[in-house]
Amino acid sequence: MRSLGYLLALISLPLAGTGQFNITGSATVSGGDCIQITQAVNGQQGSAWNVNQLDVSLPFCIQLSVNLGSNNGGADGIAFVLHQLGPDAPSTITGGNMGYGNYSGGTFNPPIFSPSLIIEFDTWVNGFLGDPTYDHIALQRDGTNDHTGPDCLAGPVEASSTSNNIEDGQDHTVLITWNPEAQSYRCEFDGVERFEVNVDMVGDVFAGNSLVWWGFTGSTGGANNAQSFCLLDLSNSAGIPGLTLDPVGPYSVCPGDQIDITASAPGNQVGWAGSNSALLQAGPGVFTVETESLGCPLTETITVEALPAPNLSSDPDITLCDGAPTVLTATVDSGSTLDWDGNGQPSLAVSGAGAHTVTATLGTCVESLEVTVVNQASPTLTVLPGTDLELCDGDLLTLDATTDIAANVQWLINGAPSPGPLLNVTTDLIAEAVAEAGGCPGNPVTVQVDVLPLPTATLSSVPDVLCWGTTGLVSAVPDAGSSVTDWVLPAGTAAPNQAGPGLYTANLLGANGCPSSASFVLEQLPPIDFDLTGPNGACENAPAVLQVTGNHSAASWSTGDSGDLLALTAADGEGPFTVTVELDGCTEAASATVEWWPVPSVGQLADTVIRCVLDPAVEWTWTEQASPAVGYWVWSINGVVTTNQHAWEQEGTYTVRVLDSMTGCADSANVTVDVWPNLDVDAAPYAGIVCWGETTEILAELRAVEGTDIDELPYTLEWNDPEVEGLNPTVGAGTYLLEAENACGKDIAFVEVTQEYCGCDMWMPTAFTPDNDGINDGLKVETNCPELDEFSLELYDRWGQLVWRTDDPERVWMGQSETLNSGRQHFVQDGIYGYRLFWKYSETGIPFIEERRGHLHLLR
Repeated sequence: MRSLGYLLALISLPLAGTGQFNITGSATVSGGDCIQITQAVNGQQGSAWNVNQLDVSLPFCIQLSVNLGSNNGGADGIAFVLHQLGPDAPSTITGGNMGYGNYSGGTFNPPIFSPSLIIEFDTWVNGFLGDPTYDHIALQRDGTNDHTGPDCLAGPVEASSTSNNIEDGQDHTVLITWNPEAQSYRCEFDGVERFEVNVDMVGDVFAGNSLVWWGFTGSTGGANNAQSFCLLDLSNSAGIPGLTLDPVGPYSVCPGDQIDITASAPGNQVGWAGSNSALLQAGPGVFTVETESLGCPLTETITVEALPAPNLSSDPDITLCDGAPTVLTATVDSGSTLDWDGNGQPSLAVSGAGAHTVTATLGTCVESLEVTVVNQASPTLTVLPGTDLELCDGDLLTLDATTDIAANVQWLINGAPSPGPLLNVTTDLIAEAVAEAGGCPGNPVTVQVDVLPLPTATLSSVPDVLCWGTTGLVSAVPDAGSSVTDWVLPAGTAAPNQAGPGLYTANLLGANGCPSSASFVLEQLPPIDFDLTGPNGACENAPAVLQVTGNHSAASWSTGDSGDLLALTAADGEGPFTVTVELDGCTEAASATVEWWPVPSVGQLADTVIRCVLDPAVEWTWTEQASPAVGYWVWSINGVVTTNQHAWEQEGTYTVRVLDSMTGCADSANVTVDVWPNLDVDAAPYAGIVCWGETTEILAELRAVEGTDIDELPYTLEWNDPEVEGLNPTVGAGTYLLEAENACGKDIAFVEVTQEYCGCDMWMPTAFTPDNDGINDGLKVETNCPELDEFSLELYDRWGQLVWRTDDPERVWMGQSETLNSGRQHFVQDGIYGYRLFWKYSETGIPFIEERRGHLHLLR
C-alpha cells in the first residue's frame, strides 16, 4: 500500500510551439501553434508530427482547432494519426487517401501506417471507399481508409451535428480524449460527441508498446482546399499534480468506525468520487479523488485499511430450566481478551435470572454484547383418551397431548417428529408425546395403539354379465368369524335373486364387533351397437349391397347368407331382408327393403358423324324410353342439359347422356363429329397490264373455309393452261383459270393479263401480300423511264378516302395508312384499293404527261 503523501508522477508535455512539430511535404507553419497541411492547390500532401511521444498507458486529452477550407466542392481532408513510425514519417498518397491511406491503382496496397489509429476529417465523397455524401468523421485502424472493411472502428458519421458541410472557412474545435482504465477513445467536434469506442490501445493496436508518435496528415487531389490545424492544449498525466490529503496516511479504522480525509490540489477543484466533495468520511475501503484538466479526468486512489476486530460472539439469551445453574462463555479471535460484568474474568457462573455484559478487546478495537438469563419451569404432559388403545381397521383415532403450562408439543413416531398436540392414528402404532417450554423439556409419554381386523365375504353373480334387458342372481359367502346382516340393493331390484345391473353391498359384522361391508357390481352389456345400411333403391341394371357395421362378432341374413355384406340384384325382389347380429352371446335383429328403379337408354347412335363445313348440320332426335321415369328423363350433351333433338355441327367429341332426375339411373354414349374443310381460292396478277413480250407474277392464295384445317383432306390445284403450275406462276398476257378441289367440292379463280406498248411507262402491280413472309410484302411502282420530271402515287379506299401517297417512285407501300394531320399510322384491312398514278418525262426535248387510274388487291 502506498503512503498518503505518495503522488504519481506527472508527465509534462509542453504545449505545441513551432519547434514542436516536424513537417513534411506541402505542410507549412502558419504561426503560433498552427500548421497548414495543404494549400488550395490540387495534388498536394503533407504531414506534421509532434516531437514528443504520447504514453497511451496513461490518459491523454488533446484540444485542437481544424479548418477544412472554404470551398464546399473542395477536397480531400486531414487525419489525426497515432503511429510508431517516428517523428519523420512521410505522408503516403494524395487524393482520398488524405496522406495516410493505401488505395492506389484501383486496389488497396499494403498499408504504411501499421499499426496505427486514425481519426479522419473527410470532405470528399469517394464511393469506392464507402464514403457517405456528407462531410464526415471516421475512426480507422492500421493505415486502411476503406470504410466498408473491418478496420473501420467507428463511423463514418457527420462531422458536424448541425451541418453536412464543414468546408465553411471556419475554425472548428476538436477534443480527443483517451481513458486507458475504461479503454475508451472519444472525439468531440464543435463540443458535440461524434464517437466513443472501446479499444485495447496498448495490448491490441500497438502490441504492448505504450509510446506512440502523433500528428496530422492531409492531401488534395483533383479538387483542393487550404487545410490546417492548431494545437490548443495537451495533457498526458498519470495522477493529480500537487494533491495533498489531510490527515496524512496510511489510514486504518476499526470495523464500523469512520475517518475524515480532506483533499486539495493547487489550481484544481478536487472531489471524492460519488460525492463531489473535498471531504471524505469513510470506513475501510478503496476511494478515488478526482479532478479534470483540459477536459481530461485525473484521478488518484487511497486505501483505508480495516483493523482486525475481536469478532465477539455469544448466545444473547440463556435459559435455566427449573433453576439449574450454568456458566456463561463467549468466543473471540485469537489474541483477544474477555471481561464479564467488569470482573476481568473470561466466564461467569450464574444460577438465577438477570442481565450480563461481556466485552472483548483486540488491539485498539473493542466489542460488547448483552446476555440475558431467564428461569424457566419444565411442562407436565397428559395424553387423551389414554395410552393403551384399540380401533377397527379403517377407523380414525385422534390422540390429544396437553400440558400444564404453555409449551411446544409434538409427537415422535419412530423418531420422526409430527408437530402439534393432535395425532391422527389409523394403523398399529407406538408413539411418544414430548413437550418443551422456553427450551426446557418435560417428561415424555408413550402411547400404544392396536388395529383390529374387519369381517370379509366373497360376492359373485350368475351369469357374470347380463345381456341387455335380462336379470340374474347375486350371492355372498362370509369368511370365518363374519356374518351378513343385510343387503343394500340397486334401485329397481327387489331381491338378490332377481338381480338387475348395479351395485350390491352386503353389510357384515365380525366376532370382534367390527362392522364392514363387501360390494359387487353386476354389469349389463349395452345394446349391440350396430347399423344396417344400404340404398333405399337401386337401378335395375346395378347390384345393391346391404351392410352391417358396428361392434358385433357375427351376422346372419334371412336369405341364408352370413357376413357383414349382402349383395342383391333386381331378381331378389324388394325384401324385407333381415339380419341378426351376435356379440358376447347376445343377439339383436334389424330389417331393410330395396326398391328397383328403371334404367333409360340413349338408343342407337353413330360413333362418328362427318360433314363438310358448308353443309347443313346433322340432326338427331332423342330415343323413346321403354319405361316411365321415377322422376323425369334428363338429356344432356357434354354435361349441358338439352331437349327434343340435337344438330351435330361443331367438330369434337360429345357425350350424350340420359338419366332419371329422381334416381340417377343413367345411360350414355360418345359421338365424334368430324367437320371437313371447303376450299376458297383467290388469285390476281401482280401487274394487270404488261408491255409487249414481258411477263408478270400471279398472286394466288388457297384457304379453308371458316377456319377449318386445309390439310385435313387431300386437294388438287389445276390451271386451264397445263404449262402454268403452283400458286405464284409467272405468265405473259392472257386469261387464266385456277381450279381447287377436294372431297367437299371445288372453287375457281379467274385472272386476266393484258399487254400494250410501253415506251416510258409505269407498271402498277394489281395485288400484293404484306404478310411478312418475304414474298411480295410491299407495293412499289416499276418503270422503264430513265428519268422523271415529276411523279406521284395516291391510294384510296372504297369510299374514296386517301389512305397513302408518295412523290418518290422508289418508296414502298407496306399496307399502312397515314392519318392526315396526326402523323399516326395503322395498317389497312384486306381488300380492293383504287390508285391514281401520275408522271411527267421528256423525250428529245418534248415533255410528256401521263396519268393512270386503276385498282389493286391487298391480300394477307
